[in-house]
Amino acid sequence: MISAQTTETLRLLMAAGALIPIPGGVCVDANGLAQPAGDVAGYKSAGFSIQDANRAPTASYDNQLGGDGDLECVVRKHGRARVHLSYRAPSQDMLFAIVYWVDPTHVAVHKWDVANDIAAGYIVRVPQMVDTEHPTFNLPADEVEIEPFGYPFEWDGGVTTEEPTTTTQGT
Repeated sequence: MISAQTTETLRLLMAAGALIPIPGGVCVDANGLAQPAGDVAGYKSAGFSIQDANRAPTASYDNQLGGDGDLECVVRKHGRARVHLSYRAPSQDMLFAIVYWVDPTHVAVHKWDVANDIAAGYIVRVPQMVDTEHPTFNLPADEVEIEPFGYPFEWDGGVTTEEPTTTTQGT
């Protein structure tokens, strides 16, 4: 049976030693464990950390003293989030440009400003742009709002080009 999921959040197991700010960008490493977002080879963007409704509010998910999978963090995979734009001043012509993780609270709009091109999302709002939901709220001069997206990839774990061997089970 296939069931449609409507949730916009995920609970991800955290890597040993990880400290993820709330709110802040979250990536998964090569092992699929949550790490603070950053310009790190092999990372894939997962979304933004949010408060866990089942725990007391904290400023971060702290697994610095734990092992792999000892703690979970709650990640929102869709919806706008505010981040600081590094290396450039936000401008209107940046709308819908893809941005790349610098660290959990900063993104860059040019690939040449980062080494590993970990796509965080795309810009949907810049300073001085009116937000229809909150028309009196304005962004600080160094921030943009982005729509995050998890980094899609083709999983190739355990793939072989050989035909599977047919087996029969005895009765």
